[in-house]
Amino acid sequence: MSRILIVFGDRTADEMISAFRRTTFAATFDRVEKWYYEQDGSAGEIERIANSFREVFYLVGVVDEYLRVGIVDLASQLGWRPWTVIDPMAWVDPTAEIGPGCFVAAQAVVSCRARLGPHCLVHFQALVGHDVTMGSHGILLPGAKVSGGVILGQRCLVGSNAFVYQNSVLGDRVKIDALGYAQGTLPGGTVIRAKRDPA
Repeated sequence: MSRILIVFGDRTADEMISAFRRTTFAATFDRVEKWYYEQDGSAGEIERIANSFREVFYLVGVVDEYLRVGIVDLASQLGWRPWTVIDPMAWVDPTAEIGPGCFVAAQAVVSCRARLGPHCLVHFQALVGHDVTMGSHGILLPGAKVSGGVILGQRCLVGSNAFVYQNSVLGDRVKIDALGYAQGTLPGGTVIRAKRDPA
């Protein structure tokens, strides 16, 4: 056999596979395999399947940052290569740079001169503004909005319908809850909680 794409994860993996099948590249693959990776020895089974293919590509649809990095490390050790999927219903400006192993979902927007590092996920209806830089393993959940000029460090997560104000700088592993709002310079590891109305 020639080429296989292995997509790790559960529901997001289903979305990735659906988007992949609607791209022109899908016809160049012999098989697509969804795999819910667990650290209990199941890696051996997917490795056995992959060994029957000449070229093995992968995509990670897992939100947990440690599991994501573990999957990427394993895939790299096995010589597998990351594959990027951009849903045909997404809009990515021609000047944007999308790193290896990224996923851009339907109705997402990646604006001019934006740069996504390796293994970033931009979910449904998320917006990456102009001149935004996302570090590796960055995740924008559905409806998240990142304004122009923002710098996101590695492993940042912007929750559903959260907003990052223009020219903000977020250190590594900053987490913004769903409906949260971030502005200014935030040190690594900061967690922004959404404001709740008093009861």
